Parts: sequence; structure tokens; C-alpha cells
Amino acid sequence: MKFGNGFGFVRRLFFGTMNTTRILLGIMLMTMMATPAIGAEEKVFRTGRPGFPRYFSVSSSGKFLVFGTEKPLGGLYLLNLMTGAIGSVPAEPGRFWEMPSISGDGTQMVAVSTGMVDGKYNLGDMKIIVVSLKDWSWREVSPGGDGVKIDPFYSQNGDKIYYFKGAIRKDRGATPASKYDLYVINGGGAKDERLTESLFYQVSAGDVSADGSTVYFSRYGGTPMTQQVQRSGDDTNELGLVALDVRSKELRPTQHYHKSKYVFITDPGLDAKGRIYFFGTPRGKGPFEYSVFRDNGPNGGIQRLANASNSSSFSIAKRSGDIYVSDAQNGEVVFRRLAINANE
Repeated sequence: MKFGNGFGFVRRLFFGTMNTTRILLGIMLMTMMATPAIGAEEKVFRTGRPGFPRYFSVSSSGKFLVFGTEKPLGGLYLLNLMTGAIGSVPAEPGRFWEMPSISGDGTQMVAVSTGMVDGKYNLGDMKIIVVSLKDWSWREVSPGGDGVKIDPFYSQNGDKIYYFKGAIRKDRGATPASKYDLYVINGGGAKDERLTESLFYQVSAGDVSADGSTVYFSRYGGTPMTQQVQRSGDDTNELGLVALDVRSKELRPTQHYHKSKYVFITDPGLDAKGRIYFFGTPRGKGPFEYSVFRDNGPNGGIQRLANASNSSSFSIAKRSGDIYVSDAQNGEVVFRRLAINANE
């Protein structure tokens, strides 16, 4: 589960980076391009890396993924899903890269780059960067110094990058940042645009409809919505999914939200058919059960796809239809490719 204000529900450690050679990772990527697509059978990928893989992104082809470990000196890693080979991603000297999201064409990723001061994470120096997956060159698309920036993600055609910007809290403590809103970077990143005026207490990245008209994400707290939307049952003090109409800027709860059914639902994602997936915990008498769900439409209902844990997340390869769930088993980062395929 990667839901939070970037810091509240998710314990993060931001220290250092790992060095590696560009040649090794370049060979890994070329190998992936020449390897046949993988099947849909259940498979577990062990990484040998300690940590909690709350942030990862799988390529649309399903041939590789990029993940972080949330551990000191962890940085980002690239996992070749064809061969199982792993290499660390070379970051800028003196900075920490995290929260990767791979573009639909698989040629680049967007990530957060954060400065380090005396070995400590500098909340005041977070910028959004785009990194080439061919040679690991990078460019800045939103500079640091104007707020905490988290959870970047692409539109499906790759021409827009969405992310959340928040404010550092003076009292810090367990929640060092809040008052988040959604922003968009258009084209080359000349200027970002604020899309919401809600000052959410907590947020989590989501996905964008194929036509670019609707952005889905998770939120907790913030400015109440219109009275009409509030009457629909939405409660800003519940952890739920919302949909933003890009043109009108209207924000509304999705039909999946119902506080009588879930303790929370978060991390919305879409498959190639436009169906919504989410991470959630149903209400019940027993202990919390973390799971990945899919909405199969009015006739199919909500389907539980996989059990997970509070350190899990999921990512969908839109072109191949492969669905991956991350977890930490005995402290090791692992990824499961589900037996079910999103394109079937």
C-alpha cells in the first residue's frame, strides 16, 4: 500500500543512492527488447534486496519494472522480467531518486529527485525529473524549492505528467508534510498547472483515462466538495478514490467508494479496457485484510484478485495485460505476476 501523505501512513527512509554502470543496464534493456513476451502463469520474482516495495512501475510490455526499496542507500532498481537480472539505476550525485512511473511507450520514466544535506533527506529540495531508459540521461521538468513533490504519473499517451505538491509542516513530527493538491506538467514541462484547490491531508497517485478526460487518485481530508457531491455519500475524512474531470475541474467520488464496505480504498489503476483496479481493506469483524480488487462493471461486480499486505502495491502492464503485486517476504522485496491477465 503506497497511500499516505507521502510520509504519514508509509514509513520512508531517504538516504543515499547506489552507483552502477550504464553499460550493464543498457545490455539488460536490449535483451528485453529481443525476448518473446512472457506468459500469464503465476510466477514469483525474488530480488534478493531487503526493503518494502511500496513504489514500483511495470512497463506496458510487461518485460521489465523499476522499483525502490524504501531502505537507506537503496535507490531505484531495474528488474528484467525476462531473465530475472537486476541492476541499480544510477542517480544524480548527492540526490535520491524514488517513486518511478514508466511511460506507456517504455522509453522513459518520471521520478522524484530529492536533495541530500549531511546525509539527510531535504524536503525543501524535491523536483520532478524524466529519465531516459535507454542511456539514463535525465532532465528536470519541475524544479525543487517550491514545495514537497510526490507520486508523479503519466497520462496514457505520455504527453502529460501529473504529480502532487504539498507544504512542509512547521511542527513536522509523524506527518512532516500535508496540504497536497494535484498538478499537471504539459508537454516539455515549461510550466506546471494546479488542478485542484483542496489541500488534501493525504494523497496517492492513480491513473488517467485513455482519452485523457479523467484523472483518478486517492485522497484523505481536504476542502469539502460541493453539497451535491457530499450528498452522494462522500466523506473527506474517509480514505477513498476520487475522479477529476480535467476540463471542468469537478472532483467527485468514484462509484467504488462506500465507507460501509471498506476501511479504505486507494491506489486506483486502469487496464487497457478502462476497468478500475484498487488496493483496499474491506470492513469486517476480523483483522484487516489487504487485497487488490478489480471492478468488472455493472454485471461483473467487484472481484478480489490477490491478497496483499500493508507494504504492498500493484502495477498493470497495459499492453501485455500482466498484473504485478509487490510484497516483502521475510524482509526481501518480491514481485508476484498474477495468474489472471487484464486483457483476458
